[in-house]
Amino acid sequence: MFSCDNHPGHIGWQKYEDNQTVLLENAHMKKNCARKSARGGRALLTGLMRWGRCGRMMRVVYGEANGNTYRYQCRGDDAHVGAGLCIGIGGVRVDRALALQILEAVSD
Repeated sequence: MFSCDNHPGHIGWQKYEDNQTVLLENAHMKKNCARKSARGGRALLTGLMRWGRCGRMMRVVYGEANGNTYRYQCRGDDAHVGAGLCIGIGGVRVDRALALQILEAVSD
């Protein structure tokens, strides 16, 4: 018979419940303002970046078959045909700058 009380836990019960809450909030396809986890792909901010002007999530569009080039794009209001892009920016340069900031922050 299986018992959960055979060994002491690595984290306390409250921390476990807090982690479960974060995992639920990170699930995709939740309401727009919920936390989100990153998705696959080379881009660091996939599924995490929101355009400040309109508040919509920015999508990643890969330019080559190997995925080495990509852009973050806010497609504006997709419901209106021909509305065009709200904004699009090169992703490689943005991700490089972000990675440097993260490495600097954790190395201090």
